[in-house]
Amino acid sequence: FFFFISTPPSIHTQQNMMITVITPSNLNKELLSSIVDGDVEFLNELWDCFKEEYKYSYETLRIAAKSKDISTATLHSHNIKSGSANLGAEKLQDISSNLENAAKKADFDYILTSLPVLQKAYDELAFAFADWIKSLQ
Repeated sequence: FFFFISTPPSIHTQQNMMITVITPSNLNKELLSSIVDGDVEFLNELWDCFKEEYKYSYETLRIAAKSKDISTATLHSHNIKSGSANLGAEKLQDISSNLENAAKKADFDYILTSLPVLQKAYDELAFAFADWIKSLQ
């Protein structure tokens, strides 16, 4: 599940208050706010979809890197990158972009050693996202 934004994001939360664009986890709340337009239930649905896609692509990327499968590693690192970009998860997007480039170059050692960094960024994102959702309710 991926979605694309073609218009500039607005900067309003559910209460029409200005929000911070970047948090320590690099969660772009401005982008997400423009997508969900104050609908916290929809925001939760987006997160759930992203979470499932991330878990599947992370595990598939790990297996592909171990088996040195260039096309699968490239595809699933790209999936994480594009899903992260669409969700406003900029740190995760940057890391997965590096993984995608490594996959294209068949640098599987880089991928395997970077997977814990990717997972740590995801964990930070999950914490920040949960914290933000809690603040909106």
